Amino acid sequence: MFLMTLIISITAVSAAENSTTSPVVNTHVESNTQNQLTTVAEKEVVSNNKVETNAISKATKSVKTSEVKSTNNDKISNESGSKILTSTKTDDKVTQTTTKSNNNTIQTSSQTIIQNKSVTKTLKTTNDVKSSIVLKINPITTIAQKKITLNATAYTSNNKPLNNVDAVFKINGVTIGKTKTVKGLASLDYTVPKWGAKNYNLLVKVGETSSTLPQSANTTLKLVKDNVTINMGSYSAAPSSKVVFKANITQSNNIPLNNVTVVFKVNDVTIGKTTVLNGMCNMTYTTPKNPKTYKLTVKVGETNYTLSKTFNTNLNVLKPSKITISSNIIAAKKSTVTLTAKVTDLKGNLASNGKVAFKINGKTISTISLVKGMASVKYDTSKLSATVNNVTVVYSGNSQFNATSANTKLRVYSQTFSYNEILKKAYDVNLSIEKYHKIPEYVLFGNTKVSSNDFLYLVSKVLSSNNTFYALNYEDKTTSSTSKYGVNIYKNDYIALSKTLVSSYDTTGYSPVSIKAADYSLSYEDAYYLLTRAVSYLYVNKNLPNYSTVRNIPHATSSNITNTTPTLNPSKITISNVIVAEKKSTVTLTAKVTDLTGNLASSGKVAFKINGKTISTISVVNGIATLKYNTTPLSTALNNITVVYSGNSKLNANTTTSKLRLYNYVFSYNEVLKKAYDVKVYIEKYNALPKTVMFGSVGVSQVDFLYMVSRVLSTNNSFYAMGYMAKTSSSTSKYGVNIYKNDYASLSKEIAYNFDTYGYSPVNIKVAGYSLSYEDAYYLLTRAVSYLYVNKNLPNYSTVLNIKTANQTSNPSTSNPSTNTVPDGYSQYLVSSKNCEVNSTAIKNALSKAIAGVTGTYNQAVAIFNYVNKHTSYSGYYNTRYGAIGTLNRGYGNCVDTAHLVIAMMRTANIPARYCHATCYFRSGLVTGHVWAEVYVNGKWYKCDGTSNSNTFGNIVNWNSCGSITRYISLPF
Repeated sequence: MFLMTLIISITAVSAAENSTTSPVVNTHVESNTQNQLTTVAEKEVVSNNKVETNAISKATKSVKTSEVKSTNNDKISNESGSKILTSTKTDDKVTQTTTKSNNNTIQTSSQTIIQNKSVTKTLKTTNDVKSSIVLKINPITTIAQKKITLNATAYTSNNKPLNNVDAVFKINGVTIGKTKTVKGLASLDYTVPKWGAKNYNLLVKVGETSSTLPQSANTTLKLVKDNVTINMGSYSAAPSSKVVFKANITQSNNIPLNNVTVVFKVNDVTIGKTTVLNGMCNMTYTTPKNPKTYKLTVKVGETNYTLSKTFNTNLNVLKPSKITISSNIIAAKKSTVTLTAKVTDLKGNLASNGKVAFKINGKTISTISLVKGMASVKYDTSKLSATVNNVTVVYSGNSQFNATSANTKLRVYSQTFSYNEILKKAYDVNLSIEKYHKIPEYVLFGNTKVSSNDFLYLVSKVLSSNNTFYALNYEDKTTSSTSKYGVNIYKNDYIALSKTLVSSYDTTGYSPVSIKAADYSLSYEDAYYLLTRAVSYLYVNKNLPNYSTVRNIPHATSSNITNTTPTLNPSKITISNVIVAEKKSTVTLTAKVTDLTGNLASSGKVAFKINGKTISTISVVNGIATLKYNTTPLSTALNNITVVYSGNSKLNANTTTSKLRLYNYVFSYNEVLKKAYDVKVYIEKYNALPKTVMFGSVGVSQVDFLYMVSRVLSTNNSFYAMGYMAKTSSSTSKYGVNIYKNDYASLSKEIAYNFDTYGYSPVNIKVAGYSLSYEDAYYLLTRAVSYLYVNKNLPNYSTVLNIKTANQTSNPSTSNPSTNTVPDGYSQYLVSSKNCEVNSTAIKNALSKAIAGVTGTYNQAVAIFNYVNKHTSYSGYYNTRYGAIGTLNRGYGNCVDTAHLVIAMMRTANIPARYCHATCYFRSGLVTGHVWAEVYVNGKWYKCDGTSNSNTFGNIVNWNSCGSITRYISLPF
């Protein structure tokens, strides 16, 4: 017995020792208790032999030691070489069994201890040990700011899914969320922060339960840089206009980009940088002057979480477009009116396509496709009120022309009146005013009542020589009062007043707030009376009076006009408005006297007065009174003629006036054109007006020459010097503006009229809304006539340029100082212009250096070209930037400015030169618009392109061919 007990103890210890390295795992042991592991507690073993008790105690302790170690290892396994000690108590005997497993062979030894007392205690079974967890999570690759789902699978070691167990997710040790397992899956929705692109440690940990151990698993969260999306459409704009580029920039998941630098480029040249905020960025840019399509680039820089991105679109710089439509359109109520719009660029070239929308009072009535620059729509005015209607024309633009709009007015009327009706009614109203000293509230045309405002509009329209007249329910909004009574408002001033009134009525629907005529303020009533008298005079005399006097009348209080018939029929005197005669000649003055229907006066006397002095009284014979008068006593200036008819038994007395202008010399049309060219050359040489212009041996004053060029633009074929005076006091309001043909032609007529009527230049010179000084108006019109001389037609516009008051005492010299002889018919190729400063000091100095010691026209032309080619280099830009002098001073320029310098020096040397413009094909492969010079020497034109050192006089090698060539005397760009 003792020996057996000792063996068991040793075996138990051996098994316990082995368990430290070989954990116990569900080992199946066959015994009487069918896998039930039991042991007898140390204090409960009853034995008569003390040695046996100690041996069991040792064995029991060995078993307990093995159990603790197995629990700490968190694993249960069945590895080879393990030993298991079990104790089984059945009734009164204890059986101790030692099982040894080696190489899949189980050896068992057992010993039975007979006990007197049946006491048992059961050890834990292997089924009560917590099982381990198999936890898995896969690597994840994603981008910052994206919402993702983290999934981890959690199963027991025997492949049972975990349910309702806490799971924690951590990134780089920081908890990002908690969840619970559902059917073996732990899921967590997570939005990735704006982290940089790199690898992060992702950990998931499952907590301990009553049956499972805690477990954690690691993987990699890989963040990559996100793609960027840029959304921006193409842009279209006019040259030199401001445009705002707007770009929408997002990540691939449509998240707006923020605080990232964005660069904008045009044709790969950076135009600015900005920062994107909430996915949007803007860039304001002034478009280039040259109309064409440019590449517009937006580039977003790389960040630590996004990639860089470049986006290209088009910037279409379009030609500025212009819509031409009648400024005021008049139509009858319930009629069909045709609205026609013409779309061109600023040079008058027709737009080839596009849409035009017509709107009336803000509502679109039709959208029409352009055909050869024209769009028309017919519209029934039945729906419109008889008043002012706003018309808006909107052009959509096309691939070459920018979009634009224009406004006009459509006036709808319900009643029309004839020219003669208004003249007769003005006569009646004038009689009423002078009888009752007040203006009527309305005027009766038959059964039609016309308001005071509408009648003022009608008489104003008559003075504007319009042949159709309407009543359009106008309003009176004039608040000005008359500043001075008794002053005479001369014809051009009261006609200008009538135009101002008509414009205000047409544009706004009411009279001007402030009425002015010849710098005098007028009340509404006094303006009404002033113009009514003028039209009444027109009715009686068939011509307008030279002036109408400002007179005072109170406001109307009567409700109608008393139509008073005069005792005598009104008479009319007809005489030429302006009579022109040569000094020391005999002039015939003829007056015709009739009634208003044209019946000749049968009797009466006509007194002729010149400058207030009666020179003769003639009896009327068959309505005619004629006087021959010798002009010797008169000055060569403006002389006032007054014709006074005495009246007779049927016709009332009457008076009219005229002008007699005397001249010493008469000049032909071509003489004036040629002299305008000479004067222009003089002005551009000396920066001053000539005091006298010589026509052969005849000196014409500066003022008389302005009259002549004004008359030329009025297409008159006889020109005189008449001793006019300059009384202009206005100054130029803006330089550099273009005055277009119809405007400067209108200006010339106004100046000629003022000279004819008053003998002096207008006090205030205005054209196209700009004020001009006397000198600048002189230069403007002289250049236009000079252009007519050179090109045989008038220019489309003439630019307002600044010159100083004439300060030269010598007569103008129009010859060139060079000894080179200009061939007949080629003097037009010697003119100076704004950018081709012929005969300027700087150009002369350069010319002296270029041709020093060189004789002969051809040799000097070669020397000038070589000088320019040597002293300048090419710089790329569009159109004129510096001009000839600026290019000379800088030593560089583009093809245009280089041509300016070549031509300025050639012309200063009296060598004819002109500009050439074409699309050229350069040897570098570039195809672009190009300008060069041509020089006329020895009967031949030579090409001169100073943009390349490879080129020589008459020979160009830096480009191979070109398209059609346009040649200019003065370059327009």
